[in-house]
Amino acid sequence: MHELGMCQGVLAAVERRAQGRPVARVGVQVGTQLGVAPEAFQQNFELVAAGGVAAEATTHLTMVGGDELLLEWIEYREPLPAETKA
Repeated sequence: MHELGMCQGVLAAVERRAQGRPVARVGVQVGTQLGVAPEAFQQNFELVAAGGVAAEATTHLTMVGGDELLLEWIEYREPLPAETKA
């Protein structure tokens, strides 16, 4: 379950950068030494992101050597009509 802590850290960075914009996808560079299972990472990300700007976001992991964990990119989605401010 170490993915949970990683997802919390990634989500904090996503929320800072998103500044309230709804997020569709998140690209994360993950070192192979961390032993992260992509499916477990996605499930944990959904758990920690529930109710926030990244609630509907999927994750795209790029596995590299080492023990890195790096937010690479954020893809935003168009806000739903109920999410736009008049």
